Amino acid sequence: MENSNKKNSIFINYFSVLMLLVIFYAVQMLGLNNLFILIELIPITAIIISFNSAFKKNGLWKLVHTPQKKLDEREIQIVHKAIRISYSIFVIICLALILLFAVAEGEPIDVLMAACLIYLAHTLPAAIIGWTGEEV
Repeated sequence: MENSNKKNSIFINYFSVLMLLVIFYAVQMLGLNNLFILIELIPITAIIISFNSAFKKNGLWKLVHTPQKKLDEREIQIVHKAIRISYSIFVIICLALILLFAVAEGEPIDVLMAACLIYLAHTLPAAIIGWTGEEV
């Protein structure tokens, strides 16, 4: 897959996750009818489609989830670098969100936010590799 297509797919994927959260919290904060939650089907569909093109088709998902024993030295270095960068980013995002929820709502994060963070934790290393365009 061409690097610009990978970047577009990765962007669409994470933008769709963000839109999922925005719709969910907008419905809650504005006190809208829960039927508005059905609008979330749009970003969920976009997440599924863009996940396939951003991570599955080009093998990035498999690469970052392959046991180290089955990778060659170059692949290990690429995956290690991506994991190091992505989890540095992930920790900052998590801490910022925990602080935001504690200050704004006085409550811990909810289930949807936790699910999105778990998704981010699993896809971010592959996204780093795809975004930087490192050949594997």
